[in-house]
Order: sequence, then C-alpha cells, then structure tokens
Amino acid sequence: MDLVEDVFHTTSGFENRDQSETPTLLLYLRNLVGDPAKFEYTIQDLADVVTVAAQLQRDLVEIVLPYFESHSNFAEIDAALNEDPEGGCGHYPSNYLRCAYGLIVAQKARRSNYAELVKFIVER
Repeated sequence: MDLVEDVFHTTSGFENRDQSETPTLLLYLRNLVGDPAKFEYTIQDLADVVTVAAQLQRDLVEIVLPYFESHSNFAEIDAALNEDPEGGCGHYPSNYLRCAYGLIVAQKARRSNYAELVKFIVER
C-alpha cells in the first residue's frame, strides 16, 4: 500500500533509491505455510525447470493470491500486524518495521485501541 510507505518514508531516513524496497507487509512463503522445506526447489537439468515452474505457479495460485486477497485493506493488515503486539509476527523479523508500519496502518484503519497500541510500543 503506497500510502503507508509514503507516510513511513517521511521520517525513515531511507535513501530515495531504497524506498521502493520497503513493503507494508513482508512475509516469506515458508513462514506463511510453516514448512521451509516445501519451498526449496532443485534444478539440476532443463527438465527440472518445467517441474519447478509448475510448482511455482501452483504456489502462486494456491497460497500467494489468497493471501493477497485476505490482506487487501487496512483492517486486515492492521489485524496481521497489531492483533497480538506482544506476540510474534511472521510479517517482519524486525520489530522496528513491524511497529512503524503497524502504527501507520492502525491509524489508517482507525483501530479503536490505537492510543493503547502507541503507548505499548513507546514503553517497550
């Protein structure tokens, strides 16, 4: 969501050339599905390319597209980042980015406990 990144980069200090590399949600397929081995593809010869391409297409249709559909508005993204602020979040390994994006999205989603979320993060 470009709006979230635009707000983030008003204070991020990221160089302009690096700003396009900061997504609102960051998630690796292996974290989404919980099985890292499922997303290891081996290509040893040309025939493997066809097999791997078919698997990548299946993963896109069965996993990636439904994920995008279920995380397509502020309320859904807010829930993913902020539903459990003390718990783990598979979307960001960095607490800084999770908190920064989480607060921006929470404000845009008009989260009812936004002030409590801000206080929790600031005191952390």
